[in-house]
Amino acid sequence: MELTYSDHVRRISYLAIAVLSLLAWRVGRAEVLSADGLRYTAQARKIAAGDWRGGLVGSVDHPMYPIQIAAVRTLVGLPDTALGLQDAAWAAAMLHGVLLVIPTYWVARSLFGDSSAWLGTAAFYAVPNTSEILADSLSESTFLHFWCWALGFSLAFLKRGNPAWLIGMAAAGAGAYWTRPEGLLICLALGMTILITPLLRSTRVDWPRLGRVLAILAISTGALSLPVILSRGTIGTKPAIAKVLGLKNRSAAHAVERERPLEPGTTELAIWGDAAAAFYKALRTATTSTGLILAIVGLVLAPRASAAAARRFLLIGVILSLCVLALLRLHATQGYCAPRHTMVPAQLLLMAAGHGVVVLSSRLASNLMRFSFLRERVGLRPVPVIYFALGCAWTTTQAGEFARPIGHSALGYKLAGDWLSQHIPPGESIIDLSGWASFYAERPGYGFAKLHEITPGNPSRYLVVRKAHLVGPWEYCERMRELARDADLVATFPQSVADRTSEVRVYERRTPQVAASGHARSKPGSQAEGQPVDAGSVRQ
Repeated sequence: MELTYSDHVRRISYLAIAVLSLLAWRVGRAEVLSADGLRYTAQARKIAAGDWRGGLVGSVDHPMYPIQIAAVRTLVGLPDTALGLQDAAWAAAMLHGVLLVIPTYWVARSLFGDSSAWLGTAAFYAVPNTSEILADSLSESTFLHFWCWALGFSLAFLKRGNPAWLIGMAAAGAGAYWTRPEGLLICLALGMTILITPLLRSTRVDWPRLGRVLAILAISTGALSLPVILSRGTIGTKPAIAKVLGLKNRSAAHAVERERPLEPGTTELAIWGDAAAAFYKALRTATTSTGLILAIVGLVLAPRASAAAARRFLLIGVILSLCVLALLRLHATQGYCAPRHTMVPAQLLLMAAGHGVVVLSSRLASNLMRFSFLRERVGLRPVPVIYFALGCAWTTTQAGEFARPIGHSALGYKLAGDWLSQHIPPGESIIDLSGWASFYAERPGYGFAKLHEITPGNPSRYLVVRKAHLVGPWEYCERMRELARDADLVATFPQSVADRTSEVRVYERRTPQVAASGHARSKPGSQAEGQPVDAGSVRQ
């Protein structure tokens, strides 16, 4: 049955309402903003204060998402505090997470047809990792929103061949690039696809002006992306980008960013093997094992009856290939690859998984209707029944992951920050590698960016450290052990360490350098506020 325009609008509206409810529920239960959210909110604060050089030009992150945080905080009237910035970051991310429904539906429809568009969209949001990423204070929701529009315009161009679609693609792609440097990937993938299509029989098309098409793509993308490139002097200032592109050497064996230290003598083959394993683990988290299986089914059974359809799937193949290569290099050079880094391939695979569900459900329904007692039942519609059963089974198995509050593992840092805000005067600095405690305490802090200043001579009176950082093998862990060795443990958060919640400790230092700084030693409060504990029993 062919759907009308109003049918699509109705489906998109229902999906948007469901996604809004889901993301609002997850944001309402969120406890701590993400670690990267600390950078985005700090950049947004500079932008709101008119510090254009620090907020737009001199920042590590691209400016689109911080600009939106600053705009939301100003328009809604949120206070210029840690909690105000946190709420603005969550609201900006959630807004794009909801708007992402529209281009996701468009892309799923372009690839898999009308009957699979709504379920492909629903499958993307049905994975707990998706709503966690889109509801958190991360740039992924903004990036994916622009990226998906760029992908939709690219698919439309490959179907119809009208160069006007390239302008829309360039604008949306530039929006993605203004958010994250990998936004240029869609422009590169489309350019490669255009060059490959005349070479393959299944995708061959008569491009009468191939040079002009590529020129429009390059010039429009370059012009809209040029302000960010000129402001930084390069495509991206993040070290990871330079290492992925081969412009810098890989991270040191014990670098802070590595998930685990690189053992001496590790071969190149072992490094890439670990990268492949880490990528697969991250992708499986972002799609689930069931989603990956259904995605394979959906891709195998995807419609490719025409050359236009073959060209569209060629683009998807190029995008997936580039993503896999980039993420493997990310882990091989930086030592990490998280589920949030796989959101582009995960979104495409989950759309395919939705199509896989549609195809398998239709075939199962056809087989069921062969039984005479089912055919005789008037009004029986097996496909909706199958969808309902699958939905109930999925909700039951994934309920625990959906219910887990965002930022729960870092709750101890927020509690420590609240405690410190009551015990130290404004302006007094804190040694806090994570940055969470100093953010919520609204006090200056020494984090990883100032690791070279975190020495026994540092004048900060309080040290906030996660228990794991006192036993880890990294160099900074040894530095934290050294500082904690000459300090009194005055508080531990949370009081009862729950599953997946890090134990965060607050130490009051008693070194001569701290005493000479003129700070008066505070009197810790009750155990609820962080009762003093025998420091000798907890030192490593």
